[in-house]
Amino acid sequence: MFDSPISAIGTIINSPKPNIYRISLPNGKIAIGHVPKAQHNLHRSLVPEVKVIVELTAYDFEKARIVEVAGDNN
Repeated sequence: MFDSPISAIGTIINSPKPNIYRISLPNGKIAIGHVPKAQHNLHRSLVPEVKVIVELTAYDFEKARIVEVAGDNN
């Protein structure tokens, strides 16, 4: 059985490589995030300090999937 992913709002810190993002999570941890191929159009809006919604598994909080840009970015 598969466990449901855990959703969280994180803040992009930087992008050390193309398509890879360092994300600060609410608990203070840093995760490595990526955008799924189906949502490749998100790359244009992913810059430092942008808040994003990520999905993590319960087994690995160091890797995250970026699913969308959070609505409260000013």
